[in-house]
Amino acid sequence: MNLNSRYVYGAITDTEGPKNATPPDSGSAVNHPKHYNSHPSGIEAIAVARYMNFNLGNVLKYIWRAGHKGSFLEDLRKAQFYLNDEIDRLEHEENTPD
Repeated sequence: MNLNSRYVYGAITDTEGPKNATPPDSGSAVNHPKHYNSHPSGIEAIAVARYMNFNLGNVLKYIWRAGHKGSFLEDLRKAQFYLNDEIDRLEHEENTPD
């Protein structure tokens, strides 16, 4: 781990972001679809989610773009799934002896 790494929300991340990340292609339906930056801030969810663990990053992602790709309610249910999974994981860790 280099000196720029840190521990955030259960994930070890690099403060500079991924080294091999390619800049989004504004015309690409794969790298930069419209619903990725539809949040009023203009920030893509991945810019924040990459500093979280998998479950919390998905919670953020589904809430961040809720209703912009499909059903608003479906996105909230997906976020709830990942939040419940994270709670279960933490409860299991808490109840597991070292």
